[in-house]
Amino acid sequence: MSLHNSDRSRNRVSKWKPPQEDHYKLNVDAAFSNLTRKGSWGCVARDSTGSVLDVGAGFIQRAASPLHAEALAAFHSLNRAAQLGMTRIKLETDATNLAIGL
Repeated sequence: MSLHNSDRSRNRVSKWKPPQEDHYKLNVDAAFSNLTRKGSWGCVARDSTGSVLDVGAGFIQRAASPLHAEALAAFHSLNRAAQLGMTRIKLETDATNLAIGL
């Protein structure tokens, strides 16, 4: 697995780039409410041609922070990919701290 940070805070236009052949790209994101400590997650898995192979989303019943919610999003997304037999995965997230931590 490789990791890419697509930090949205930069003022530049970025274009989705496919993974190399025989690899998959997994784009993940999370939303988090400081008030309720709940959130949601979503993911999109694509192959090297850009074809969407899977999408997923779910609720996060409890998270300690936005970073925790992003980590849960990555966890759930990677589990989905593993269940589909994906092994060569490039994980893409906009959570800089998560990208650095992994």
